[in-house]
Amino acid sequence: MTGILNRRGFIDWLTRKQEEQVYGLLVILDLDDFKYVNDTFGHEVGDAILVEVGKRLCNFVNVKDLVVRWGGDEFLVVIPSMQLSEARNYVVELHQHVINHPITILDPKQDIVVRASIGVAEGRIQEDLFRQADHVLLGVKRHGKNRVGFMGEFDQQKMQRQQGTIELLRPNLQWVGDSLLYLMAFSLKGFLLTDENHLIVESNTSFQKMSGYSRLEIIGQKPACFASPDHFNTMQYPVMYSMLEKQGFWEGQFVNRRPDGTTWYANEMITEIRVGDQVIGYWALVTAEEVAL
Repeated sequence: MTGILNRRGFIDWLTRKQEEQVYGLLVILDLDDFKYVNDTFGHEVGDAILVEVGKRLCNFVNVKDLVVRWGGDEFLVVIPSMQLSEARNYVVELHQHVINHPITILDPKQDIVVRASIGVAEGRIQEDLFRQADHVLLGVKRHGKNRVGFMGEFDQQKMQRQQGTIELLRPNLQWVGDSLLYLMAFSLKGFLLTDENHLIVESNTSFQKMSGYSRLEIIGQKPACFASPDHFNTMQYPVMYSMLEKQGFWEGQFVNRRPDGTTWYANEMITEIRVGDQVIGYWALVTAEEVAL
């Protein structure tokens, strides 16, 4: 579909290259929240975006580099004979080449901005290097998405300890949710409570009325699932994630869409929730403003 090597083609290439022992960089690129694109625009639009991302990668890399659609919304770039120390600017520029310009879909005409997370590892191009790059990619996903991470940036044992700590602290998040429900039961302002991965764990009646969705439809989703497929929104997400990571607080606006197709501005103040030095979730205070048509 994309006109580039698929997983099987890449494995065949790797088998032929085993005797040469190819060394270099392995770059894994994963499109962020791509399920939202498929659910909102349909799989034909999703396929068109995958084709365009493949083209952008091929247009950027050197002739000796290899671009692969690894599966789903995940791509590989193999960069032989390049060391990590000299590759940082190159991979960051590759990332910007993919995400900086909207992808125009003709039917229906729509500009869609994609976000992508990248993990990079250096060594012999083989199975173990895949695991290392995938580990870095996981670290990027857990720390805000839409950027490049390099081998050595995320300590695996530390990340496992952090995840274990979060599981132990999970009851604290439920306590926060119960308290917010009690405090804001009759408030005209809405609230959302999410876990550390931005999955919604609680909301009040006011937000449910604003959004047009029931509590059962809201819990377990990401707030982005209720947003309008709007270029304004896609520009906001990287800013929001960056500010939350840097200062633990963000204030801004998203364009949301109700099930009946009407849109509204969600004015939000989002704050991280910490227990000690561990972020266990986020809560958002939301007011609604109707969009003038």
